[in-house]
Amino acid sequence: MEQHVRVIAVYLAILVFFIMAVAGWLFGCSPALCGGRALAGAVIMYSVVQISGRIVIKILLNAMVESHLRRQADRIKQ
Repeated sequence: MEQHVRVIAVYLAILVFFIMAVAGWLFGCSPALCGGRALAGAVIMYSVVQISGRIVIKILLNAMVESHLRRQADRIKQ
């Protein structure tokens, strides 16, 4: 599951890189400045998606385990 998060993070980072580079180019920034800002944005996007993806996966797995344990406890009571 974490492999899927990594793939999504890479795709979004690449997308953000090109969007920020084109936006900088349209506003007349120098190529070095466009590239630097785009790279920084891509690194930040990658990090945010990795961290948030792991948090979401842990929350979902926790909910699934609790639900399963609750069902087992209900079966034992009956």
